Amino acid sequence: MQKDISIILVGTDWNNCALTKSLNSVQAFKENTGHQVECLIVEGLAKNVDVNTLNYEKINQLPEIVSEYLGFEDYNYYVDHLAVEHFFKRVLKAAQGRYFILLREGDQVGFTKSLNSLSF
Repeated sequence: MQKDISIILVGTDWNNCALTKSLNSVQAFKENTGHQVECLIVEGLAKNVDVNTLNYEKINQLPEIVSEYLGFEDYNYYVDHLAVEHFFKRVLKAAQGRYFILLREGDQVGFTKSLNSLSF
């Protein structure tokens, strides 16, 4: 199902405090606008990482806040090799939104309730 907006949150340091700030702002945006919103939490692997050699012992667990939000509807996780020229093209193909908001870890979605809603 296509969404109005896909918020793409790029995890960098996977800092729980910064991710909490970002994910809480995404949730506030979802709750206070009338738009269909999805959040795609994105991780890029280094180009030389062979996913076939990864095993559970070597993989760091996702921060607790990410695991919590992945339990909610319209929050998804996407991981792929980070080759800049193609990485975001693949991310945008995975997203379901008509419009996109790109956040780095620690950024917040800015909006005000006093403005009229966007029309699509």
